[in-house]
Amino acid sequence: MTTKINVFVAGRNLCYNTRQEAMKQKEETHLIAHRIEAHKKFARDISRELKPFQTSAVKAQARTTLTNLLVTLMITIFALAWAFDPSRFTEPILIQIVLTIPLLSVGIMSYSKSIYSRVNGVWDFFGWFCNNTGMILTLNVIGLMLHSLGYDYITGLYFGMTLLLQLVYTMINIYYRPNRFFEKSMKFLFFFALIIIGGILPLL
Repeated sequence: MTTKINVFVAGRNLCYNTRQEAMKQKEETHLIAHRIEAHKKFARDISRELKPFQTSAVKAQARTTLTNLLVTLMITIFALAWAFDPSRFTEPILIQIVLTIPLLSVGIMSYSKSIYSRVNGVWDFFGWFCNNTGMILTLNVIGLMLHSLGYDYITGLYFGMTLLLQLVYTMINIYYRPNRFFEKSMKFLFFFALIIIGGILPLL
C-alpha cells in the first residue's frame, strides 16, 4: 500500500514538474519573440531615420500629379501676366519663374523613375528636391506678384499664413510620427529658408 502511494505521489510530482517546465519554456519563448519584435521595430525606425526621403509608389504618383498641376499653374500665370502687363515682372519674379518650370518638370520625371527603379531612394530624393523647390518658388512668385500689384497687406498675410500653415503641418507630422523628427524638421527649415530668401527678402 505504501509503495502504491509513493508511486502515485512520484507520478503526480513528475506531472507537476513537467507542467511547470512547459509553462516556463512557453514564457521564455514568448519573451524571446517579444524581444525579436522589439529589435525589428527598432531596426525599422532606424531605417526610416537614415532614409527619410524614400516614398511609396502611390505617394510618388500623387506627387507627380500635383507637380503637373503646378507646372500648368506657372505657365498660366506667366502667360496671363505677360499678356496684361509685362512691366509687373520684377527680376526676382522672372528668375523664379524661369527656375520653377524646369525644376517641376525634372521632379515629375524623377518621381516617375522612382516608382520602378531599383535605386528608387536616389530618384525619390532628387524628385523631392526638385519638386519642393519648384513648389516653394511658385509660392514666392504668387506673393511677389501680389506685391507688384500694390497689395502689400495681402502679401504680408499671404506669406505669414504660408509659413504658419507649413509649421502646423510639420508639428502634426512630428506628433504622430516622432521617430521622423529630424526629417520633418529639416524639410521645414528648407521650406522656411527658401520662402525667406526668395519671397520675403526681395520685398525689403
